[in-house]
Amino acid sequence: MAVSMALSITVAMFLGRVTTGWRPFAIGFASTVLGAGVATVAYAVLKSQLGS
Repeated sequence: MAVSMALSITVAMFLGRVTTGWRPFAIGFASTVLGAGVATVAYAVLKSQLGS
């Protein structure tokens, strides 16, 4: 779970550096939302596999 969150932050930072204008904020926000979704799915899968 920590890896997916770190990856989403890294992608957001990278995309923020390579884009200009208002887009860095929008792309960074979208990357953060996507990363949070991945972290949530990973947590749910791990919890169901390892038990409650």
